[in-house]
Amino acid sequence: GYEATLGIDAHEQHRVELAYSRINGEFDSDGDGDSGDGDATETQSRPPFGVVVDDIEECGQTCRDVTSTITNQQDTDSSDVTVYSRIFVGNDTDPDDEVWRGTQAVGDLAAGESYTTTKRVELSYSEAFAVQQADGWITVQTTIETDNRTLTYTEQRDVA
Repeated sequence: GYEATLGIDAHEQHRVELAYSRINGEFDSDGDGDSGDGDATETQSRPPFGVVVDDIEECGQTCRDVTSTITNQQDTDSSDVTVYSRIFVGNDTDPDDEVWRGTQAVGDLAAGESYTTTKRVELSYSEAFAVQQADGWITVQTTIETDNRTLTYTEQRDVA
């Protein structure tokens, strides 16, 4: 028979640096540290939040427990932090291809502070088969919402 499995290496670690835009809509589009507004005195050398996948453990044939950490890399505290995660089959974010979503209310996150949580990602056999049919590619969309900004990062991963 044909088995549908979600192939993620349990020891894989993956660091994601979030792309971001500042509250007033300025952003560093070319990576040179200058937002393009002519005022290079206030630039950010790293995104406001860092996200690291610390561990991925099998909890079944199409199930993984994913432990991740979000870190406030800013010099100021962030309030009312919530993280929204969505997983899509393939290399885009077509709503019809969504196979998992999760929400984590973090609350207040002081400057330099980290928050770690574990989420269970469980796919049906048909969803896991769809991932295999997409040559093992998924798209992970992470949105971090605070009381004064919303940051969204989209990443494609090969989990075959």
